[in-house]
Amino acid sequence: MRPYIKEGVLQSFYLWDPRAARRIDRAPSRNFLLDGKPITDGMDVPGHGKIFHQHAGRQTVIMADPVRFTKENIDKYDFGI
Repeated sequence: MRPYIKEGVLQSFYLWDPRAARRIDRAPSRNFLLDGKPITDGMDVPGHGKIFHQHAGRQTVIMADPVRFTKENIDKYDFGI
């Protein structure tokens, strides 16, 4: 996507940072489910912020905002390619 952003074909696109997702996906299980506490919208996960359920179904918990990539910030990221 980098060439398309740089050429102006796209103004921006979004992705979740998988490194951040790996760190935070364990937090609800460890902090709440193992203790028998339900996960609720707006619940604060220490060190990660508030979480919410996906509107389409309560099985999916959204724990972090995606990163917005633009012409101004795309070169700050190494996608390993």
